[in-house]
Amino acid sequence: MNPRPLKIKWMESWNQPRCRARVQNGLTRHVPPDIKFVEGPEAQEQVLIADIFCSADFTRVPPKKNVVYVLHGPVALCDRPYLRRALLNVSFMDVPTEARAPDIPFLRSPLGVDGDVFYRRKAAIFPYDVTSVVMTTGFDVELEAIRDCLEAAKQARDGQGLRTAIHVGPPFDFGCNPLIRRDILDEEMAQCYSSVLYVSGLRRGGGFELPVIEGLACGARPVCFDQPWYRHWFEGHAVFIPETANCTADLVEVFRRDPEPVTEAEREAVLAKFSWKTIAERLWARVLESI
Repeated sequence: MNPRPLKIKWMESWNQPRCRARVQNGLTRHVPPDIKFVEGPEAQEQVLIADIFCSADFTRVPPKKNVVYVLHGPVALCDRPYLRRALLNVSFMDVPTEARAPDIPFLRSPLGVDGDVFYRRKAAIFPYDVTSVVMTTGFDVELEAIRDCLEAAKQARDGQGLRTAIHVGPPFDFGCNPLIRRDILDEEMAQCYSSVLYVSGLRRGGGFELPVIEGLACGARPVCFDQPWYRHWFEGHAVFIPETANCTADLVEVFRRDPEPVTEAEREAVLAKFSWKTIAERLWARVLESI
């Protein structure tokens, strides 16, 4: 053990509060004794951790710091100078060849799930006493396939006694009548996952999609776009469809059938693969080695 713990500060995030909080909580719960997290402007940290959701986020990080970049999406060739100066770059995606160099420190790592929180809730309580076809999350923006999911669920299961969807996020003009929840705690989030047949992991442009593994842990079958990073982590667990501008027709074909049940053996495999403890131990070991 080092005589003095390594002081690490996690920068305030500029967006994606739920995703960022999930990652920070998962990684900071499993720190070795020779690491200490500090806060505030006078923290005198030795290492700074910064969440990067887009290229512009790099410019907000103070220069001349030992920085660990947690990359939440694709990186570009123009990002390479930042990656080269970092103490470590962590991403669930494989950095493209043109943005890689031998002197760029890189750790490919998934995000994780807390199996003590996300598990199948068996009690069907109001308003979760009616099974929904699909659960969607987030904002009604072009990158998300929320409207495709809602329309496909309505076409595929209309009149079969199922609710179209549960949507966790801001309401909008849905064109149907889903159950809308927002600003909910993890316990209710797990109840949402437990009350649907499918959970949407559909995002155009790249993302890890925490609802995929959280939903799996609660018994919901994920649907993802057929992209390499989703195949890499979720092969054997998710239903894959082509990434298109309008994927409603493909989703109708998926939603017409009940999904393959998530068995206890599959759940245990998912929890082992995406354990926050394992992920955190690997990350902090690399950080300590890099100092």
